[in-house]
Amino acid sequence: MNDQNAWKTLTVPRATTRLIEHAAGLELHCIDGTAWITQLGDQRDVVLRPGCRIVLSLPTAIVVTSRDGATLRCRPADRQVRTRAGWAKRVLGLFDPRWSGAAARGLHDRIRRAAP
Repeated sequence: MNDQNAWKTLTVPRATTRLIEHAAGLELHCIDGTAWITQLGDQRDVVLRPGCRIVLSLPTAIVVTSRDGATLRCRPADRQVRTRAGWAKRVLGLFDPRWSGAAARGLHDRIRRAAP
């Protein structure tokens, strides 16, 4: 089995927030609980319930929050899905001012980063 495509488990305890950086092409699948997903640069928020999936397309960080706790599985999405956004859009996402160094420093002590 290819280790790069293997599912990894992300547990978000009750009333906790996790930060996942460089989330482009990441597929999230909710196994248990409910998770609120906010991707910087995306106007919409997504609520994942058990059985729901999402593939993230922007190269910015995501914030995962759960009021009652959640268990998610994540892995890189299929190559065809990851390359759907044009290269120019992906490059421009790297310069998104909403995720500048100041924003990252401001969140540093308030949000625990998820293990890669």
